[in-house]
Amino acid sequence: MTKEEKPRNPPKKRSRKKKLLVWLAVDMTVAAVVIGLLVHAPSSYRPSPIDPAAYEPGQVHPYLTRLSSDFYNGAQMQDPFDFVVDQDRLNQAIADWFEQANDVSLYCPVVVFEDGMAVFMATADVKGFEFIVTIAVEPRIDAQGMMSLHVSKVKVGSMALTPIARFIAGQMYEQRVAEGVVDAEQWRAKLAAGLLGAEAFDPVIKAEDKKVRVQAVSADRGKLVVRFAPTR
Repeated sequence: MTKEEKPRNPPKKRSRKKKLLVWLAVDMTVAAVVIGLLVHAPSSYRPSPIDPAAYEPGQVHPYLTRLSSDFYNGAQMQDPFDFVVDQDRLNQAIADWFEQANDVSLYCPVVVFEDGMAVFMATADVKGFEFIVTIAVEPRIDAQGMMSLHVSKVKVGSMALTPIARFIAGQMYEQRVAEGVVDAEQWRAKLAAGLLGAEAFDPVIKAEDKKVRVQAVSADRGKLVVRFAPTR
């Protein structure tokens, strides 16, 4: 080696740039995959169009009124009866449902009854970013007649968040119970306990002076069938 020759060092700056470009490409790919999962719409998510001629604004949809009447009349008869909910007619009745809390809006709901589960889907809007939320609930009744609502699936787009959602929901329910906000004797509170707190509850519903108990629940082929029997 002559005095004029110098040892060649590896091009560190160029190597660092290559690494940065590689990591940038990886980050962009991961971000694209996550965004793709979040914005994915399930094939079964087909909201019913809103029919303004079906009923007057501010009024209860006729099908919901009919369901309420069917339950009340069945309970007053004090004989076992089947309470049947049709998936398509229910989706038509709730097509204009809208809920907002803070910066989150939920709308365009869809309910699907299949494989023993009631699957609820809706569009969520968070500061202009839209994605589909899916929650699948499987009603169960044990040998003692106690009912539980097993949340089998929670998804945002096609991204599964079931364990995280269960944990957060459980924490929220426990906090509300500790604050005395929840009345455990109300039917809505029992449903909340089953969904959020994963608690089994006694499925007795009161219709004025009569009481009925849920004996069985089936959800399949677009129908929800709840078997009620009189109780004291």
